[in-house]
Amino acid sequence: MDNEPFVKKRFDWRKHFLTVTPLSKYLAMALFVFLPFAAFVFGMKYEDVRVTKYEPIIVERVFEKEVIVESASTSTPEVKIIIFSGNVREGGQTKCVVDGICSILVSEYEVIWAKGWPSEPVGTKEAVRVGDRVEVYGRVVNDNTVTLYGNENYYIKKVTGKVKAVTSKLRGNLVIIRNEGGLCVYGGCWSEATIFTDGTWEYEDGQGVFVEGQLDKYYVDEIILQVANIEFKVAKAHLFTDTCPTAYDGQKSIYTFYTELGKETVDSCITDLSKTSFFANELPEILDILNQRISN
Repeated sequence: MDNEPFVKKRFDWRKHFLTVTPLSKYLAMALFVFLPFAAFVFGMKYEDVRVTKYEPIIVERVFEKEVIVESASTSTPEVKIIIFSGNVREGGQTKCVVDGICSILVSEYEVIWAKGWPSEPVGTKEAVRVGDRVEVYGRVVNDNTVTLYGNENYYIKKVTGKVKAVTSKLRGNLVIIRNEGGLCVYGGCWSEATIFTDGTWEYEDGQGVFVEGQLDKYYVDEIILQVANIEFKVAKAHLFTDTCPTAYDGQKSIYTFYTELGKETVDSCITDLSKTSFFANELPEILDILNQRISN
């Protein structure tokens, strides 16, 4: 035995570091459970650091929208808050998955009212459905998106009764009424009256007549109120089935309304106007007043 040569044993690192032992199993299990929770807590705290409070300083009201430009100090960006009313439309993200975004479409905006794992204050939303008239108060994300996140005072709420009319101080088109059809000395007969949002109106026709004047604020507000509550999709579903007056040298009327959703054109030879209360009752009364002003 004493004559046997001494053999130095080689260190086997694979055996020590790659061998699965009970201790390594428990350690791996602990890391697997702990790390996701640690990352979640860290993310929540990091997100809270980015939430900034803003103080409104400027208010500007335009038609049925109120835009508030909030604090624009050196440490915070400029933020826009909007108040507007409109009808709930079909669309939006309504499936509301746990980590997704929930939104509805109101007028031309997508309004975000819930999202997964929120880390900032959020406003309230009443139960609404397609067709409901609502008022929205929230933060502008971009040209087409508003969110209720950032302030507990933001909201989506139903508007009951008539919508308050706000006449714009800026002059813009409210409605254009064009009558055309039949033959005149100069060619096809036509006349066009434009009512503006400030109450002024203009009239012209193919004979070269041009008249302008001022409409009472009551009638302007009435047009705004009525048009805001017209469901044009429903109104246009009532088709005109009789013979168009232009077929026997008569005239038809084409109405172009400028709404918060854009232009809406209604042709009396395409849509049966008698089926919609505004066209059958209120609008003729306003047009009678306008025609009296034009004649005088």
